[in-house]
Amino acid sequence: MLNRKIEIFIKIVEYGNITKAAKALYTSQPAISNALSNLESELNVKLFFRDKKNGILLTEVGQKIFKLAKQMENTNNRIYQTAYKENNLFE
Repeated sequence: MLNRKIEIFIKIVEYGNITKAAKALYTSQPAISNALSNLESELNVKLFFRDKKNGILLTEVGQKIFKLAKQMENTNNRIYQTAYKENNLFE
């Protein structure tokens, strides 16, 4: 249920690197970069600063959106856990 672009955004933040996030998601780096660009366009905000020395860093709004995205991810997980528990009770 979690939006794929949000999932990709979370992984980029967690790995601090687009290439590492792509490997973790078993997809290509260009596909990850494209999804990130699409998310930034959709939201009309810049989520990261690209810095040659430090890699990618969250912007202020990126930090806020990451916090909300993690809450969404946690809620998503709880929804599936609840459904799983319900299904196992009645099998």
